[in-house]
Amino acid sequence: MSINLKNDFYIVRHGKSKNNMLGIESCKMETQILYGLIPESKKAVQEKAKRYANFDLIFSSPFRRTQETAAHFVKTSQCDLFLDNRQVDIDMGDFDQSSYVASNEHLKNILNMITFSKWGKFLTSN
Repeated sequence: MSINLKNDFYIVRHGKSKNNMLGIESCKMETQILYGLIPESKKAVQEKAKRYANFDLIFSSPFRRTQETAAHFVKTSQCDLFLDNRQVDIDMGDFDQSSYVASNEHLKNILNMITFSKWGKFLTSN
């Protein structure tokens, strides 16, 4: 007897949030609650959720913007939503609430100090 189970998985990025529009990092649970989806993005997510409305389960990060996005798909699919606390952004430390420009410059500086060898080991440029 042969059982053929097929699962389809979809990854949906959250809609554009207020911090995206402001160009600032929001990676900590304490600050991300301030930034929900912008109105234009809510409408776009609603339209996508209508087109893709056949989910059995939906997993979301605990961030406000992802929960707001997921809620539209939950509504159209009439399925359960599971919050997964492992699905969070990289913690940018002191750069939370700073501009993308400042945090990207910092990351660029760090990457410039690190070189990858062909064997996959980290070598510092110092």
